[in-house]
Amino acid sequence: LTFNTSETLRVLLEDVNNEIFDTYLIEVRDGVKLIAAGIFDVGLNSIAGIKNFFDPEYKKYTPGKNLMLIKYEYCLKNGLIWYYPGYIAPGNPRFDYKLFLDKSATAFFDKVDAVWKSYL
Repeated sequence: LTFNTSETLRVLLEDVNNEIFDTYLIEVRDGVKLIAAGIFDVGLNSIAGIKNFFDPEYKKYTPGKNLMLIKYEYCLKNGLIWYYPGYIAPGNPRFDYKLFLDKSATAFFDKVDAVWKSYL
């Protein structure tokens, strides 16, 4: 996938007024070298993935999916029942990589009908 990127993390998050959620940072390191990081917010019974980024040299190790698994493990360990890994777009495969955890457990909000629907 190719994405437009921000010059800095501060620029990426500058419009976020986070007075509601606790925000966490996951670091993945190869020795002392930071190779990936993931930011997520924690609510009462859920988490929301905010941003993942990684060193392109480590792309073959799928660090983005690894970060998703670490966040999912956080949910399991802390009794959180919902994990929002970020945008999906039914009919547009650009974000389908986020469905690898469990496509059958994935739902999306249909604005037209104002209901949650199963992705399948």
